Amino acid sequence: MSIKIDYQQIEVSTISSADTDDASFNEECYVIPVIVPLSDATSLLSAYNEADANSPSIEISRATARLILSALKAKMDEG
Repeated sequence: MSIKIDYQQIEVSTISSADTDDASFNEECYVIPVIVPLSDATSLLSAYNEADANSPSIEISRATARLILSALKAKMDEG
């Protein structure tokens, strides 16, 4: 898996949009660009079952979460 975070593009912003459940939201938030290479998208989705609460695997979930949280921590520590 070669998912990456575009650290230079992380910013604090106010976002008005809709989530994946089509619920509207308006939040001041950190915007963290997650980069998923086209070459990885199919294999990531083949390992994902939206109906299964244990999907994706712990390895994929943990690796993705750590990328996002590490980037968020670094940005917040930056001040």
